[in-house]
Amino acid sequence: MQILGCTPVFHVSNLDNALAFYRDVLGFTLDYRYGEPPYYAGLHLGPVYLNLNARGAARTAIGCGELYLLVDDTDAFYLRLADSGIAFDCLIGDRDYGMRDFALRDPDGNRIGVGAQA
Repeated sequence: MQILGCTPVFHVSNLDNALAFYRDVLGFTLDYRYGEPPYYAGLHLGPVYLNLNARGAARTAIGCGELYLLVDDTDAFYLRLADSGIAFDCLIGDRDYGMRDFALRDPDGNRIGVGAQA
């Protein structure tokens, strides 16, 4: 047996708002929407996959997810997001754990870290 990947699921309060953030701010591509009306969606950004669920709040609290994106140019990603007016949870910097990174939160409070080895 070989594990081929991992797709985290973030529980969100509003699927359309979450999709707008992940597509328009972070640059994810929408792969699918599911349900009538839609309550579940899958996205990807390069090799990173993420699912959003607007119906699972009874089992999992909204806004408790975390995702860390490894990138090739932390500064370029940071500047692109800063130009969009995003509020950062943690400003860019070189960390004592060997990464240059920063963090932000989606509209529901899920935390997204972005970084590369310093």
